Amino acid sequence: EGNWTWTVPFRGVERRFDAVLEQRFQSVEGVFRTDDRRREIRDMVLKGDRLSFSLSLQADGGERITHEFSGQVKGDRIEGTVRHLVPSAFGDDEIGYDLVEIGRAPWTAERTPASRFFERTTTLSGN
Repeated sequence: EGNWTWTVPFRGVERRFDAVLEQRFQSVEGVFRTDDRRREIRDMVLKGDRLSFSLSLQADGGERITHEFSGQVKGDRIEGTVRHLVPSAFGDDEIGYDLVEIGRAPWTAERTPASRFFERTTTLSGN
């Protein structure tokens, strides 16, 4: 629970993420921000001290990237691995895309006293 921040290396660029998580027993939900984009965190699962979730973003070139995070909560830190996935083709059920892993990296998040999630963005007109 609380405010969290981390960076993820992807294709030679470090991208910063700021998140706000809320926990009730083993149920957890949250939102995140990277650059001026805010989104809901998907597929959050907390089992004991193990946390997993995914974030899906459109890259600058238009490609949709899914980042799947898994890690162990250790007080004010979460340490684990992030997998980077992209759609390959329609799955066997033709409802959704199959995802293919294109990379993975170590991942560490730290609890922070405040979150950039709530800071003003520059993408709103008139700002």
